Parts: sequence; C-alpha cells; structure tokens
Amino acid sequence: MQRNIEVNGSDKFVKSCKTLLVFFCSLMLMFFLVTEGGQRILNAIISSNNIPLVILFLIFVLGPSSTFFTLKQEQNRDIILLYTNFAVVILVSLMYPLASSEGLYLELSNILGFGLAFRVEMLTFYMLMAASLLWLLVTVFSHSYLIKKEQHRSRFYLWFMITYGGVMGAIMADSLITMFLFFEIMYISCYFLVAHNSSKTAIKAGNRYIYMGVIGGLSMLLAICVLYVYTGTFNLHELSTAIDMSSSGAGNVLFLALVFMLLGFAIKAAVFPLHFWLPDAHSSAPSPASAVLSGMVIKVYIFSLIKFLYIGLGLDLINVLKVSDYLPLIAAVGMVGGSLFALRQTDIKRMLAYSTVAQVGYMVLGLGLATSLGVKASMFHISTHLLMKAALFLSAGAVMYQTGRRDIEGFKGIGYKMPITMGVFTIGALSMIGIPGVNGFMSKWYLSIAAIEAGRSVFVFVILLSSFLNAMYYLPIIISAYLKRKNDEDEHEDMEWDRLPNTMTVPLIILGTGCIILGVFPQILMNIFDQAVNFF
Repeated sequence: MQRNIEVNGSDKFVKSCKTLLVFFCSLMLMFFLVTEGGQRILNAIISSNNIPLVILFLIFVLGPSSTFFTLKQEQNRDIILLYTNFAVVILVSLMYPLASSEGLYLELSNILGFGLAFRVEMLTFYMLMAASLLWLLVTVFSHSYLIKKEQHRSRFYLWFMITYGGVMGAIMADSLITMFLFFEIMYISCYFLVAHNSSKTAIKAGNRYIYMGVIGGLSMLLAICVLYVYTGTFNLHELSTAIDMSSSGAGNVLFLALVFMLLGFAIKAAVFPLHFWLPDAHSSAPSPASAVLSGMVIKVYIFSLIKFLYIGLGLDLINVLKVSDYLPLIAAVGMVGGSLFALRQTDIKRMLAYSTVAQVGYMVLGLGLATSLGVKASMFHISTHLLMKAALFLSAGAVMYQTGRRDIEGFKGIGYKMPITMGVFTIGALSMIGIPGVNGFMSKWYLSIAAIEAGRSVFVFVILLSSFLNAMYYLPIIISAYLKRKNDEDEHEDMEWDRLPNTMTVPLIILGTGCIILGVFPQILMNIFDQAVNFF
C-alpha cells in the first residue's frame, strides 16, 4: 500500500513538472513575441554574434545535465531533452538573417591558449539546420524505442547529446584547431554510443573505432601543425592568402600536409578502403545512434573537407596539388566496393552500414571534381543521404522493435503487418537505388551532369554501376517484405498491425516525406547551394 502511494505520488510529481515546464515555456514564448521588452531582448540576441555559444551551452550543459535525474524522473529527462532540441532548432533559425547577409563570426581568443573561431554563413547555416532537425526527430523516435530495446538510457542520452555538441561545433568551426577539437569530442562520445550495450561485439567494434579514430586524429593534427608552422595561422579564411607558393619547398610542404589531412578525413569519414571500422561500429550502436552516426556524423567530416579544400586552400591550390585527379578515382572505388560488400550481408544494419561506405564515395566524387556544380551536387547528396539513411536505419530499428530480429530473412512478409514502417523503408531504399521521383535520383543526376561538365564522363558509368548494385541488395528485401509465401504466412501472425508508438511513427513519416519532396522539388535545396557555394 505504501509502495502504491509512493508510485502514485511520483507520477503526480512528474505530471506536475511537465505541466509547469510547458506553462513556463509557453509564458516565455509569449513574453518574447508579444511584449516590447521581450522583442527587444530577442532582437538583441538575433543581432549579436553569441548565438553559437548559446547553442553549444544548451547542448553541452542543459542536455547532458538532464540525464542525471533518477530513474523515477525519466519522463522529466526526456521532456527536457525534447525542449533542448527544439530550442536549438529555434536558435539556429534565428541566425538566418545574418547568415544570408554578411555572415556571423565569433572568436574566443583566450580559450585553451590558441583560441576558438566560429563562422556561420549560408552553407554552414544549412548544415546546422539539417543537424538540429535530424537530432530532434531521432530524439523523439528514441523515447519509445529505448524504453523497450535498451538499458542505461540516461547514459545513452548523455553521449548522444555530447555527440550533438561536437557535430554543431565542428560545423561552425572556422579554424583548423577548432575543427580538430570538436572532431575529437565527436569521436570520443561516439565510442560510447557504439559500445553502449556492452556486448563483446559492441566493445570490439568500439575499440576498433577508437583505434582508427586516434590514427585519423593524429594524422590531422600533424597536418595542422605543418600548416601552422608554414603559414602562422589556424584560420581557414586566412590560410590560402598566407601560403606562399613561390618560396623554396612550398609545394612539397603543402603536399605533405594535404596527404596527412586527407588521410585523417578518409579514416574518420570511412572512405574506402579505410572504411573497415564503420560496418561494425554503425551496426553495433542502437538504431537511433546508427541513424545520426550514418546520417550526420559522417557528413560533418565530408562538409569539413569541403571547407578545408575550397575555403582553406582555395581552387588555385587545389588545381596545383592535382586534388581533382585522384579524389574522384578514390571515390569511384568506394562507390563500387562498398556496394559489393553490402551484397554479401545477412544482417540488415551491417548491410546499411556498407551502403553508407558506398554513398560516401558519391559525396567525395562531387567535391573531388573541383567544379561549382560538383560541390553543389556533393552537398545535395549529403542532404539526400541524411534523409534516406536515417529513414532506413530507423525503420530497420522499428522492425527490430516489433520482431526482435535484425537478419534480412526477418523482413519476409513484414510489409503486411508494418505497412507504414516498410513504406518508409521502401522510399529510402528506392532513393538509394536512384529511382525517379525520390531524392536519390536527383542527387545522382546532378553528380552525373557535374562529371560530364568536368570532362569526366566515365564516372557516369560508375554511378550507374553502383546504382545497379544498390538495386541488387535493396530490391530483394522490398520484394520479400510484400511477397507472401506459404511457409511465411504465419511468421508474423501474432504481431499487431503496425502498433508502433506515435513517437516512432511520426519521425519515420517525416523522413520518408522529405525524400519524396526533395525528389520532386530539388530546387528547394539547389537554390540554397547556388547562393551558398561561392568558392568559384
């Protein structure tokens, strides 16, 4: 009796806290939007350069601190995390006026002895908005998923939010040392997501991830040190002007720095053949973590590589160092190699992970062409892959949530019991293949046009070959999910019809809808990239 009173009292306390929190947030929103004083404060925040710090404070402090609530207050933790993610989306959107005009720049000169620098321009703003929206959707999805599938949920959310902070900081970084610092925050926190369930497989995957991360980080750090000794600056926007190619040995020094920097990026972004840590890592992590690891973390490294090459070095140096001669070749090998490995998989998450390796090749191909359309196509593919891979990992996670199975055989006939989930999976898979009407087709179209304009038409054949291989491992899953066979009729008979919680279904529908919208209206993003890609 006493125990029931305590539980009821705890439930009432949780509901009271939620009500008070909603009331307080609504009151604050009304204050900022309606009152003159609130509008003055809001305008001051918008017109200042401090929004990046507010964003990082919310993510690094408020988000993780909510995970220290007791188990009886998990609902409080989840609602604080939800409001934190929502607040970050609002704060990012407030930076649009500055990002679309002169840009936003913030330098902290007395931090860690060398200072930190952040810059938000249109391309950075877009990546920040994409990351914040993805994290919001995955946070909503993970609420119900983790309750059933995972233990140590507070620990998961702690590292989930720290990874988020690393992502946002790396996107905004305007100096090599700032970029490196947030890369290291990302990879350390990602280790705990990969090894979350503490199984032997997860620990082994986490160890391999951390070893490769150290090698990649040291390679980057060496390149940064060489560039700093040679130029005297860490700032990306000052790097190209500080490089004196007329001095003795300049070409050799720059080539050495470029090799080590590209090696670091290749390891961290899982560029084939340095990809071997990714399949184990992304398949061992809980599905919500897999969605952000594959959907955004990998993209941050590709985006940062674009900034390093086109802002830090500049187009002239890229041509001198012949980057466009070898990066597309490396990309082509990855596009085919990743797909060939995916064909051999029987575990759905490992298959999706190898698929990511192939898709990284598409992104590297676009940026390696060293043309305006190539970089725009690479950015478009970053966007499309974010949507479709998050949709695929989360829908695969939803199937695991219902059936307890992660082998591809477990998808047989599941389309009849989970039509919404498999509908989203199908949209994501068709996008990966490049079927017209979904976003994957448009990104491959833009990459093909960019290759032709650059005089590298052979890469169109590579894109077609990779798409064919994608079809070979995605279409059988889709067909078997909707094709009933006599011996499979009763396999999912006891399962309730698509009884996923709304917190899981809604994010899936949003991601699937996004794939279709960008497939039909690709100019929504290409107009942004036309304005933002101004390196040429």
